[in-house]
Amino acid sequence: MDMRSCRSAWLWLALVIVLVPATPSLAKGPGSATITGPGGTATVTFGVYRYVDEDPFWDFRDESGVIALAFVDGGPSAPRPAGDLGEPLTVTWDMGYSDIVQFLYMNAEGGPVTHIEPDPANGVSGGWYKAGPGLRTALEELGVEIPAPDPGTIIKGLLIALTAGMVWKI
Repeated sequence: MDMRSCRSAWLWLALVIVLVPATPSLAKGPGSATITGPGGTATVTFGVYRYVDEDPFWDFRDESGVIALAFVDGGPSAPRPAGDLGEPLTVTWDMGYSDIVQFLYMNAEGGPVTHIEPDPANGVSGGWYKAGPGLRTALEELGVEIPAPDPGTIIKGLLIALTAGMVWKI
């Protein structure tokens, strides 16, 4: 191969590298998710393969704890919370190589919790995650309808609060 051919080959290689768009890396986490509400309510599908500050998809991903529950050994997993968890939202995360199913219990006693079943074959640690108020905010920004708490749970919580107040005064 002469020098001119070598230079031409390198020029073509450089052009291909510059002009061909980069494909998303599967190691970065989910590229999309589908959220389904209790009782077969509407399904919301969304996804972005790039990180953008203040993007509702990424806020939701972070607040749900999916990365910590799925891929961090010894992460924030805890025992199942006590009490009524209410009806879950079901999230199916498309990871590119397989799906991860996560349950969001938005009306659990003590605040929202999420759960992923362990799946060692796909390297998924699984467990329970105590979510903060940012999860509800992220879901609302995505337009997801959050199930209302069971009226029995509200009344039970009020009775516990009243009873605790009365015991405290005695």
